[in-house]
Amino acid sequence: ERYELDRDEQRRVAGLIRGEADRLGRMVVSFLELERLGSGRWPDERRLLDLSALVARRCRSLEASREGAVLRLDAPAAATILGDPELVERLVDNLVGNALKFSPAGVPVEVAVESAPAGVSLQVRDRGPGIPEEALPRLFERFFRVPGSTAPGTGLGLALAREVAEWHGAEIHVSSALGQGSTFTVLFPAAERSVGDAAERAGG
Repeated sequence: ERYELDRDEQRRVAGLIRGEADRLGRMVVSFLELERLGSGRWPDERRLLDLSALVARRCRSLEASREGAVLRLDAPAAATILGDPELVERLVDNLVGNALKFSPAGVPVEVAVESAPAGVSLQVRDRGPGIPEEALPRLFERFFRVPGSTAPGTGLGLALAREVAEWHGAEIHVSSALGQGSTFTVLFPAAERSVGDAAERAGG
């Protein structure tokens, strides 16, 4: 309002304002979800989910919406977990979205779902710059960003991924080496065990 701008400059500034507003909006939504999960105020609406189908659906959407994105999915015909569809989708979007953000355009991000007696694992591997060893212990902290990183983000995505994993009784781990990329692994408990745990909590 204070400056006289030509039409092209108006468009450029409006785009910057819109981008920052979107970023702040995403930050607020992520922070509120973190608070609800951490305080136990998220409604427990877990049901049996086919993780393979959910991951395949989200991968198709993410690949189509990002220029230069290439995803390589390896998943069995069915891999059942007990989960909240909305939360699991957020987990997948955060991990796969991060991998795409840090991978060079056209370089595949590998996504794998695997069933085992202990449960169902989701693995996301990128070929990005990797994470310094000293940053790994703090990677899932709220608002933490790897020193020197210039990639856009709020610093809440991985914190939310950890909260979602823990809410499902799952474990999340990361391994990384500079110049070789990073691998994030989430191990969900077997659906049968999750059903028993849920019933025990309800009874208690």
